[in-house]
Amino acid sequence: MSRSSRQRRKTFENFLSRLREMLDLLPSDAEKQEAEASLQKLIEFLADLKTRLELVPTTRDVSGLRDAVQTIEQAIARAETDPALASVFGLARPAARRRESRGQSGEISAVAQAALDDLKSLPVDEIRSKLQSESYPMRTLRSVASALGVRPTKGLRREDLAHQVAMMIANLRGYRHLRGEVRENALDEQA
Repeated sequence: MSRSSRQRRKTFENFLSRLREMLDLLPSDAEKQEAEASLQKLIEFLADLKTRLELVPTTRDVSGLRDAVQTIEQAIARAETDPALASVFGLARPAARRRESRGQSGEISAVAQAALDDLKSLPVDEIRSKLQSESYPMRTLRSVASALGVRPTKGLRREDLAHQVAMMIANLRGYRHLRGEVRENALDEQA
């Protein structure tokens, strides 16, 4: 064999040896399927990521929302001075109903004061029985209760309200006695 033919044969053998090495490096069917599955998962992840990115709003998309927020902020600022608008936003408490109290109405206060003056001199049991009597007007009973600070009186039964008023009067007497405003017996009053 000539030198050039040996050299060609050597080159050819090297080529075959490298080709064999390359063939040995090729994946098996299982490795190929595993690689394809991994690539498919990566493709799905990237597609999902792309979809999510497409759903993220841009500043141009939310410009209308910005305007709406600004409009609501302005309306809330106006609601601070407008009770009707404040109630729409739920910012205002419902207006509290005014109780009949000592200073509300001269007529009711006068009636309540006259009734109180009459009741204060009676024993507690007599106060309770007088207030529970059907002849005693419920409106007067409520105004007396309100004047004493009993609240709310609208839902109470006559007996319960009469009991509360009688107890309030008894408590007021006790407080006055403790403060020394009332003398213990009639002999002290003459002194």
